[in-house]
Amino acid sequence: LYFAGNFNATCDFDPPNNVLRTAVGEHDAFLLKCDTAGNFQWVKTFGGLGDDSGHNLCMDASGHICVGGYFSGTADLDPGPGSSGYVRAGGTDVFISKFDTNGDLMWTRTFGGDDTDGCFDLAVDDNGDVLGVGINHHEADLDPGVGVHLVPGNSKFLVKLDAAGGFVDAFRVAPYNAYGYISVRTIGDGFLYLTGCF
Repeated sequence: LYFAGNFNATCDFDPPNNVLRTAVGEHDAFLLKCDTAGNFQWVKTFGGLGDDSGHNLCMDASGHICVGGYFSGTADLDPGPGSSGYVRAGGTDVFISKFDTNGDLMWTRTFGGDDTDGCFDLAVDDNGDVLGVGINHHEADLDPGVGVHLVPGNSKFLVKLDAAGGFVDAFRVAPYNAYGYISVRTIGDGFLYLTGCF
């Protein structure tokens, strides 16, 4: 069982065994693994001085875990000994990260515009491609690489990355004022399913 989210101050992830982690900033993101009985296995935490959160996760066929969310300011999104100083372009930017079965970071991709952006659901298709949906308030470049792929502001978007984190495509799927968040799923038939309301 895997869980993603955020925490502030000092949190015990395995009471009463005192697996304590302290947030670097206002909130840090976490990835937590438990066994099927709910017993603690490990936790990974990451973030910077601002507000950072893991909002969702999914797994590929190899058991790798993808986590999506948002970060603000400058954030170290590598929970291991390495350091990755990602700087957001606006209020908050999107991150999508892939971890191995031990919770070690495989890659992180970040993108966004000059206002509030975030990823709120993820899915993996049969090819191992990662599909993320989220929001962008202003026009945003959703290509985390050297290319530019602009999506208009006040949008809910879909972005597709390949299994190695390379950019594939992105587009607007709904206006921002469509109520609530959009969810994305694949069921092995080659199609992509989005749900939401307006």
